[in-house]
Amino acid sequence: MHEQAIDAGAILSRTFNLMRGNVKMVAITAIAVAVASMIGSALGLAAMIFAQYTIISGLLANADLMPDGYRTRRFWAILGVCILYNIGVTLGMVLLIVPGVILAVRWVLAVPVLIGEETGVIESLGRSWQETRGRFWPILIALIVIFLPVIAMMGIIGGVVFSNGGAEPALAITLIGNLVSSIFTVAGWHAAVAIYVMLRVRGPRMEEIFA
Repeated sequence: MHEQAIDAGAILSRTFNLMRGNVKMVAITAIAVAVASMIGSALGLAAMIFAQYTIISGLLANADLMPDGYRTRRFWAILGVCILYNIGVTLGMVLLIVPGVILAVRWVLAVPVLIGEETGVIESLGRSWQETRGRFWPILIALIVIFLPVIAMMGIIGGVVFSNGGAEPALAITLIGNLVSSIFTVAGWHAAVAIYVMLRVRGPRMEEIFA
């Protein structure tokens, strides 16, 4: 990848540009993952992995960053990355919070690397760690801006559900919460691709991708 400086503002603007050009897929994915999660956690996880692959591979293909003869069946590899990512971040958060935040930022490119470069699970995490070196703070700031609203909204929704005695309203509110969470999760995927593209592409071509 190119040695290229990035800033939080550029990450955010290019993330939202990617989402704006992918509105239909964002909406379909958010609804599908939210509904699947309501049916069962395993189904929700499977839907999320499939959606993550579909969205990220599509965005990389649009940016001409997919390898020739790409292997389409990478479900288990993406699942492996997600499992290790979540275990690492969760343990880091439990132990001291800061290590979890560091891992969340430094491994943010793992799935785009896995798909775009056809690396293995461990190699993808290592490559992400390498490519985010020296870029921790702008990435962290961008991710905070993206995910802070969902944290606040989930807190509000959780309070409403807790104080609500009726099952049906609570179910509806939970579905809304899942939908909100799914939208911002998809935004995180777009942010990862935006960062990856910013590190791989320069000049007029990059502006075309984010137009």
